[in-house]
Amino acid sequence: MSPDRYREEQDRRDREERDRRDREERDRRDREERDRRDRRNR
Repeated sequence: MSPDRYREEQDRRDREERDRRDREERDRRDREERDRRDRRNR
């Protein structure tokens, strides 16, 4: 595999990893927000 291809592969993996973390972080915040609303509504 050429160095360029290797770098592209790394970039892609990094980006996917970052996307995944962002999504999980957003999910977590959404869940916490929902929890807070639920508690307030009781």
